[in-house]
Amino acid sequence: MILALKKRILPAFLALLLATACASAPTGTPAGAPTPAATPTDGSVAAYTESGTAFEGAATYYISDADGDDGNAGTSPEAPWKTVGMTFGKKLQPGDRILLKRGDTFTAGTKLSQRLVVGSPGTAERPVVVGAYGVGPRPVIRGSSTYQSVCVMVANASHVRITDLEMGHARLGVYFRFDKAGSENLSVDNCRFTDFNDGDLGHDGPDGWSEVNAFMASVNHEYAFSTAIFLGGRVPAELEKETLVTGWRVTDCTFARCDQAIANGWWYPPHYGARVRDVHFSNLVIDELIMSGIGIFATQGGLYENIHIRGGSRDHFVFPGLSGFFFYGCSDVTIRNCSMVDIVRRGTTDAPGIDFEYCRDMRLEKTLIGRMDGQAVILLDTSPGSNAGLPVSGHNTGIHIRDCVFFDNLRQPLSVPGVENLSFDLFSRNARNSGILERVTVYRGGSDGVFSPRWELFERIEFQEKPMSEFPGEAAIREQLLGDPEAGT
Repeated sequence: MILALKKRILPAFLALLLATACASAPTGTPAGAPTPAATPTDGSVAAYTESGTAFEGAATYYISDADGDDGNAGTSPEAPWKTVGMTFGKKLQPGDRILLKRGDTFTAGTKLSQRLVVGSPGTAERPVVVGAYGVGPRPVIRGSSTYQSVCVMVANASHVRITDLEMGHARLGVYFRFDKAGSENLSVDNCRFTDFNDGDLGHDGPDGWSEVNAFMASVNHEYAFSTAIFLGGRVPAELEKETLVTGWRVTDCTFARCDQAIANGWWYPPHYGARVRDVHFSNLVIDELIMSGIGIFATQGGLYENIHIRGGSRDHFVFPGLSGFFFYGCSDVTIRNCSMVDIVRRGTTDAPGIDFEYCRDMRLEKTLIGRMDGQAVILLDTSPGSNAGLPVSGHNTGIHIRDCVFFDNLRQPLSVPGVENLSFDLFSRNARNSGILERVTVYRGGSDGVFSPRWELFERIEFQEKPMSEFPGEAAIREQLLGDPEAGT
């Protein structure tokens, strides 16, 4: 994750100015997010099911590519709409549902009128649901262009649940887009995302940063690499310091061949603080990772648990930036019972399991990180002013790492002439970073040592260093650490 270390911008986001959404201001009663499906399906459903609860007085809109007609009323399975674009401009009421027929494949275009759009809020008791009906595998929404298509857009709406869908071959899968403050409870569950990987970023030099910086300087907070689930949007000047979303949940989902699985924006140009509050991601499998598994900025309060990330091949070069988790400007976050393995380095950057930058009170617990080309964990301070898009940086405080196992990392560490040695399993950019490490076991691979210099402010460092010859095997470690020898595999 480190270029010439002063040229760090972020592995997670390419500028993309998307169309302005037409949406009503959010309303609704603050409360917990809708309950997601307890168990993800494998895509083959044996019985007739409809997503969500049919509330009295609420409408259900049905869409079927095979059986539908946009001239239909769309309010019954017998007379469904044909295209997802029929939702654009539709005034929804709390409790309304938009259901796609199982087994059908839909196309989402590059214009708002060609996307499935939710622009009206639900309430805590009566969320708006986007889901499925009928028998068979999940309905599929495919983009018409990996550069501009968006499958599902939620615009300035609260209390929205997206469930039981498959999406792919687009720029963004679910785009939660906001230019107003106060939205609450956004939920995605039991969905599958594949092939969000346009790989269109050009390079103008060995690092390719000039093009990125110029583009970022020309837009207002709204840009993204191909991402399965992205939360972002334009932020008016009067809302520069406001929290836009409280309650963002993603559970029981799988991802494959995505530039990013989940990410948010709103970090450019100044540091914002808590742009998003209360994040909960759980029971996720991210396979064939291309860039960052999860890239999160400026959030307060979060739980990331039972998330398993595995890298892809070296053949698909997209951008010189890669990591399992990336956190910037975040606070009060717990990551536990997770694994990251086989993340490879592409281009000029390193490939760590977790990258903390300018964070505080972050807890990493019972997590397995192995066979990284780069470090297991890095604590990085980005130099202010080194890139057009970077906020004023700071150090990491309250980083608590405990009961973790790191093995066979630093397989192909970054080597830059004139730059400090990066070949350490745990790397700290400077001595201002602070926290606690306890009960950490490191099976050393290609590293020059477990800890880089500059850990003076850590209150306690407790670890075991062992050679790879004593490594009992990945399955045994998963059983010991996570309670399941096959977790995430």
